[in-house]
Amino acid sequence: MSTRLASAVVVSLLACACSSPTTPTLTPLPVTNPPATPAPVKPTLTFTPESSTPVANSYTLSADTTTAGEITLTMNANAFASTRHVAKVRATLLYDPDVLVEDSGYIQGDWMKQNNALAVFTIGTYGAGQLGLWVDRPDSLPGVNGSGAIVSKRFTVARGVRNRTTPVQWTDTHAFNVGGLSGTQSLTDLLVRDYAGMITIQ
Repeated sequence: MSTRLASAVVVSLLACACSSPTTPTLTPLPVTNPPATPAPVKPTLTFTPESSTPVANSYTLSADTTTAGEITLTMNANAFASTRHVAKVRATLLYDPDVLVEDSGYIQGDWMKQNNALAVFTIGTYGAGQLGLWVDRPDSLPGVNGSGAIVSKRFTVARGVRNRTTPVQWTDTHAFNVGGLSGTQSLTDLLVRDYAGMITIQ
């Protein structure tokens, strides 16, 4: 081998030995988010009143079910005669606490606040599934008659409750007229009947 050829071979080998290996290019994998867990669908509710033709001088119950998973029940006065002046409302609403959960707060109706009366509302639970409703007009003002909303209360459906019906009922209902002089007042109950209803949850 000639000297020139040998030198070329050595240079070629040195060039190969000194060159850096080629670093492969990594292609990043696309970022994928896990599928979102859908929010549970809240149940729908319907309310069936106990009677579509309640008698006069009675209490009735109506409901707003426009918001899924909720129901707002309203106690109403129905057609109290002009000779019947209600000054004090008393009632206890019975419901199943395993099905309905009472919400805090309430909405005052206008019926007992007629003539700008500062009616006193006392709303509270006596025990599981027992909601007490007391509304009093000032003793210095006469009672009221006619029809109107007395008080409203919101409930939510208990977790996991579906495909069932549950009643709501009244007990200890009164519509008192106050007679006599101050200090010797007598109470006359003007209520003829009360009506509640049935809630269907789907």
